[in-house]
Amino acid sequence: MGKIFLPKPAKLIISMITSDKYLFSLYKEVLIKKFGEVDIESNTQPFNFTDYYEEEFGENLMQKLFSFYTLVRQDE
Repeated sequence: MGKIFLPKPAKLIISMITSDKYLFSLYKEVLIKKFGEVDIESNTQPFNFTDYYEEEFGENLMQKLFSFYTLVRQDE
């Protein structure tokens, strides 16, 4: 018979996509308050792999990735 176990805490990585560069710094602070300090932050890069999000977010989308020191439960 199998055993039930809780998964180990995992690294939290968040991708942000926006057409307004200012929002990266604004929401980074919101994320820090919720998840703790950022340990890795990517450079801003064009998000031009698809036009799927343009209707909702606008054109000339940019993306940035953030990861956090504090591990999170995988079921949250």
